[in-house]
Amino acid sequence: MNEPVLLVDVRRNEDGSFEILAPAVGVWSSHPHAGALLGPGAPAGVLAHLHRRFALVLPDGVAGRLASSPPADRVVPVEFGQTLFRLAPLAAADAALASSEAGRL
Repeated sequence: MNEPVLLVDVRRNEDGSFEILAPAVGVWSSHPHAGALLGPGAPAGVLAHLHRRFALVLPDGVAGRLASSPPADRVVPVEFGQTLFRLAPLAAADAALASSEAGRL
């Protein structure tokens, strides 16, 4: 599928972690798996919004390891600005790996 790309909204916390937020109301699916290492341009799932599907991706400057548990349901209704998941700050070794993985998308 060639869905149009939509950048997620991001909130940076004082501890260096990131909260990844829904950029619109819709139904979120294809979420990252537990412990996933994500960097700029990495997929953050798919959002169905107004009868269209959008590939969600992380913006530049955002990287981390998935710190929250993925939802139990494969498809989750979300509100605008709702937290989709949290990324823990990267260790130095993880940062290089996240950058190289994002380049392969």
